Amino acid sequence: ERSKPDSDVVFQRFSNTLVLQELREKLDKWAEFIQTTETIPLSDCYTCVYQGQKQLLDRILLNSSLQDEFLSVPVERRCQIFDTKNLSDHRRMIVRLKSNDF
Repeated sequence: ERSKPDSDVVFQRFSNTLVLQELREKLDKWAEFIQTTETIPLSDCYTCVYQGQKQLLDRILLNSSLQDEFLSVPVERRCQIFDTKNLSDHRRMIVRLKSNDF
């Protein structure tokens, strides 16, 4: 199961700062988006390796209005992360949607 960062401590300690007030507003807006990487097994859920640590830096967010198109794709194909060989120091990410309009 995924562990969530303990951001509540930061928000409580610095809640009166302008930066965190603005960040909180943005996070409320981001909550409307689908985190596509939630369907990827944790062992493969990283886009780069920095100093030996696997990190998920890159993300593809979908507007919640695309939820049906995202969920209609088989779970193992919804979001995938691949090695790019020598093209980049980041792995590539693909999100698939299925549209019934075609």
